[in-house]
Amino acid sequence: MATGLGLVPSALAVDGGELIVGDQQNGAIRSVTLSTGGVTTLAGTGAAGSSAANTTSERAGVLTQLPGYGASVAGPLAVAVAADGDVVFSVGSGGTLRRLDRTTGTLTRIAGTGAFSSTGAGDGGPALQAGLSLVRGLAVDADGAILLADGGAGKIRRIDPATNVITTVAGGGSSVGDGGAAGGARLSDPRQIALDPGTGDLLVAEFGGHRVRRVAAGADGRVGATDTITTIAGDGTAATADTLGDGGPASAARLNAPSAVAVLPNGAVAIAEAASNRLRLVRPDATITTVPTAALGTPAALAVRGADRLFVAETSATTRRVQELTIDPATGALTTMRTVAGNGSNGFSGHTTPAVEAQLADPRAITVAPDGSYYIADNANARVRRVDPATGKITTVIGSGMTCPNPTDTTCVENVPALEAKLTRPWDVAVAADGTVYVLESNALISRISRFDPRTGRLVRLAGGAIGFAGDGGPARDARFNEAQGIVLDAAGRYLYVADTNNRRVRRIDLQQDSVTTIAGTGVLGATGNGGPAAAATLQGLLGISLGLDGDLLVPDNTARSVRRIDLATGGIDEEVEALGEHEHDHGSEADAEPQSIVRVAERAVGHIVLVDGTGHAVYEAERHGDHHHVNRIAGTGTRDFTGESGRSLTTALAAPYDAAITPAGHVLIADGGNNRIRLVELAPVEEPTPTPTPTAEATPDADTPQPAAPEPAERRPASPAAPAVRVTVGKPTVKRADRRVARLRAGLTVRTAVHGATRLRAEIRVSAATAKRLRTRTRLAVLTRSVADGTVSLRLRPGAAVRERLAQSRRNLRVTIRVVATAPGAEEAVTSATLSLRG
Repeated sequence: MATGLGLVPSALAVDGGELIVGDQQNGAIRSVTLSTGGVTTLAGTGAAGSSAANTTSERAGVLTQLPGYGASVAGPLAVAVAADGDVVFSVGSGGTLRRLDRTTGTLTRIAGTGAFSSTGAGDGGPALQAGLSLVRGLAVDADGAILLADGGAGKIRRIDPATNVITTVAGGGSSVGDGGAAGGARLSDPRQIALDPGTGDLLVAEFGGHRVRRVAAGADGRVGATDTITTIAGDGTAATADTLGDGGPASAARLNAPSAVAVLPNGAVAIAEAASNRLRLVRPDATITTVPTAALGTPAALAVRGADRLFVAETSATTRRVQELTIDPATGALTTMRTVAGNGSNGFSGHTTPAVEAQLADPRAITVAPDGSYYIADNANARVRRVDPATGKITTVIGSGMTCPNPTDTTCVENVPALEAKLTRPWDVAVAADGTVYVLESNALISRISRFDPRTGRLVRLAGGAIGFAGDGGPARDARFNEAQGIVLDAAGRYLYVADTNNRRVRRIDLQQDSVTTIAGTGVLGATGNGGPAAAATLQGLLGISLGLDGDLLVPDNTARSVRRIDLATGGIDEEVEALGEHEHDHGSEADAEPQSIVRVAERAVGHIVLVDGTGHAVYEAERHGDHHHVNRIAGTGTRDFTGESGRSLTTALAAPYDAAITPAGHVLIADGGNNRIRLVELAPVEEPTPTPTPTAEATPDADTPQPAAPEPAERRPASPAAPAVRVTVGKPTVKRADRRVARLRAGLTVRTAVHGATRLRAEIRVSAATAKRLRTRTRLAVLTRSVADGTVSLRLRPGAAVRERLAQSRRNLRVTIRVVATAPGAEEAVTSATLSLRG
């Protein structure tokens, strides 16, 4: 993460695939491309100095020298990204605000005279004439208004986007003021501020008051001086190690000089304490905990990326960096990875002994049995091993360690004691509910599947032998496979599916009828046939196969780096995870070190598919959003290495991982082949997804008012056969007439609707297939999911950067469908939509 730059990262903001960094040391605004780690200077020369002048407009980059660390005034202290992509930042103890137009490169002063003012002078007048001081917090609301923390004056101020008039919305009072109007409360050295994306409320890190304050948004969705202010964390006394109050109510806990605050999508609030170098988390239930990081180096800013990523800017004399953390937003635990089998030494040892002390040799597959135990295809040891997670002990189930010399040797797997069997490179394992184990072995001569009967302890060849292609319609023992590399058993235990790799087919073995059938693939290399019969499709890069949670098959395409789904009920095949380069990443629009390969996959929860990148030494998760996916790295650094045990999953290296499996708790097991280990990534549970219905064109009332229609019963689909205990309703979505422009969509289109009885709301903007083809985009342009309560809800939907760029190139009107889905536990979902035309 952008290290070795010699910067002091005093301010952070995330914009899609970019991290915007205020570099206080060198007087610059930097952009870090999160897909590559590449750094671009957006404003400033990168050399400390004093500002040329407080002129109204000038060129950014090399033409403008911003004040830097150690100069007569402080360098960039706060940064925010506006809806149109422009970057707003503050510089100097006198607190001028600048706006960088990312399109033209123009840098404009928009507030402050450059003269220090500790009183917050200029309220009610032009922001350019206002007095500011040490602005260490910035935010831009949905209407484009700029909110700033005027530290020296102890105020939060607002710049109206239409008039550029500045006013105070919080602070300036003589008492703490909890429960009263924000404009009458006292704030002591407010630092970073953040808007809650779910409510529009404003969070303030009150550095001098040892509190985090919340200003509740009014009925219009904005914060103002008459809105209510409360304390959500801290009692006003500086915390010590013995008085943190962890586990109890956050409002009764203590903080020590909170310098930064950020809101996660689930409503949890992250707080950085500069004086104590701690990271705290106010959980959704309003209790507080300390996040178990190593000591931080004077944290100055936080930024949120996706559902569970935090960036932390550290600014101490010895630690000047931006650190990325993956956090469980419900508990505050960091995502960790630990070894559950293998000591790292290539070889064989361990039977009825602790699995972490055993030797493995290039484990190629990991399978979770119905009883929760782990089965390992210990490839180079020619064995199948079993780990009991309750005891942590490992045993050998199949294999003597001797390899089979040829496919005609009947002493290898033909009705032999399992521990005397001679396997040839086991590639995958499947386990039935009764303990029957199926093992697939393949090399250049042999490709076969054998069955272990736990009642007799014997191993019998089930299917295959010498490599080739044969046997469809006949007994399994007569079938031939060509270096097959994956098997999976259906939930009922009747069918065993085979990834017949070099035959470019998926085969099915009916274990009751003893017959083999090709269900996907023609044998021709390719990736055609999506949307049609799987048997007529072409396959490539077929290195594994897995069963989806709905019983369908998931098939990785390692060549295109995509995943396809075979619907076993209809026999159809379609794209499940789109090919490399078509993803959205980390809830943004740029890649986060794209997977270099997809060798195996596993579905962790509905819409959450784990991707194993053997070439790139990492594991990712593809999270479905509409008809598209966001791809996030969940384990590995991208460099082949071994970097220790029980560390953070994103900073603990893997070496040629080859498989993944999901535990009953939803954690991810990884066959870390190059490190001769099985690793466990303990991830936070996935919330139940909001279903995504297929959009339909419906007429929209051409109303001028931004108020939505009253809630009404809408199109419904049953959540279960039982009658719902709660009735959910949602009104048709509306958009202001003035906002019905393509330019507004690029900046972020505000959609309003009314809901009753719902706890979650999902909105998306779609276009027709023909329009998507013209724009070279997906049909889904933007999507947003959030928690809601009864009432009118405003949602700001903004496409990713790639889509915004395509929209900017089009001058045509755009017809879009806005689809809204409201859900609640135990209730039928309510779905409604509206179609409107946006002016080009």
